[in-house]
Amino acid sequence: MAGGPASRQAAHDLGGVYYAIVTQNDDPDGPGGRVKVRYPWMPEGDKDQSYWAPICVPMIGAEFGTYTLPDVNDEVLVLFIAGDMHFPVVIGGGWSKVDPPPETNEDGKNDFRLIKSRACHRLIFDDSKNTKIVLTDTGDKHMVDVGAHKKQGSSPNALDVPALGSDKGVSIAALSGDLNLWCPNGKLSVQAKGVQVTAKQSVDVKGGTELTMRGASGATLAAQTAGKYQGGILKVGAG
Repeated sequence: MAGGPASRQAAHDLGGVYYAIVTQNDDPDGPGGRVKVRYPWMPEGDKDQSYWAPICVPMIGAEFGTYTLPDVNDEVLVLFIAGDMHFPVVIGGGWSKVDPPPETNEDGKNDFRLIKSRACHRLIFDDSKNTKIVLTDTGDKHMVDVGAHKKQGSSPNALDVPALGSDKGVSIAALSGDLNLWCPNGKLSVQAKGVQVTAKQSVDVKGGTELTMRGASGATLAAQTAGKYQGGILKVGAG
């Protein structure tokens, strides 16, 4: 978008906010986090590209901050520093029929706010009567829920989060694959009014050097069929 003195002068007259389409986001020579855009409303706007434009985000710093780089062909809103077209800044995006929002709000209650990635990972803030915060992956196969577990409303982002015998609290669900709690260099502590462990097939508990199980007022170990207890020395005592 180069030009002579006349076009340079005209480029200083662009106050306000303008509609643009992202054409590049790989920024090979700059600091990164910038895009090029085209302006459909300009002559040759389907061909010409802008200078590299930084993205306006809520927080930035040296290799930290909010990173939400637009994709190529995304619709964005641009302004120009001091009205100079040579210095565009992307200040946000705008939904359209081509790029519809990830929430419909058909009931008008505006109960759902969220961040949704291209691969459909979501961070959902559900302000319905069953209020909750949900982190979920593509296909809702793995979820972390804080709040109520049942869904409320007809939103595409309303979720039923699996939980055992509970209507609210904290739920971590892995509907495919394994669920691992990994603490290799520290102590894993679980404290609750009651702890229940249920497995459809088997439960395997190991202690690297020692295994201790205590009941303050009683202890029961039962098996439907014959049980096996094995050790170098087996001591059974009472009192």
